[in-house]
Amino acid sequence: MIDATRIKDMVRWKERDTDEVRFSDYEIYYAINEVLRYLTVHLSNMQSDVLEREKIYKISDFIDGAVKLPDDFTSTKGIYRLLDRYRLHAVVGDHVTPDTFRVFAGRIYAEAGIRLCYYGKILPVKDGSQIDLPDVFFDVIVKLSRMVLNNTDVDVMTEALKAEVDSIVPRRKYNNARAKMPFYV
Repeated sequence: MIDATRIKDMVRWKERDTDEVRFSDYEIYYAINEVLRYLTVHLSNMQSDVLEREKIYKISDFIDGAVKLPDDFTSTKGIYRLLDRYRLHAVVGDHVTPDTFRVFAGRIYAEAGIRLCYYGKILPVKDGSQIDLPDVFFDVIVKLSRMVLNNTDVDVMTEALKAEVDSIVPRRKYNNARAKMPFYV
């Protein structure tokens, strides 16, 4: 977890604005939140484990066969039945069975208790709040927030974000996974 106030203070120090003349706290937090939005999109596209979340819904949590998705939900990684850990399959139509689920209008429909594994987003911050990221992202957020404050071109910023994040987030998550063969032995 990264303290948002610490990022704000470091941005001020790097910008030589310790007397708080050039940028207000609001402007700095706005820049930080913009960076967090870009970071969320990039990490989601990478399917990074940094954004993986899990939530359990018991059958008693469902009202009329549905339950509200978490506030930080962006996309589904997998949905598993609590009873036997069976992976449920998505259905397009209105009718769900014990083996299927449906995500529609900010709710998830299912006929059994489920474990929702999903990719979340990094929520906006304000003074005193925490950023749900490992501390290795501290310098990246500071650097990119400064770029936003100095009105750097969006393309330059996205390239800088990509370079910085790719140097931090390992791409070796499934290095030892065996490739599925196109035939059976």
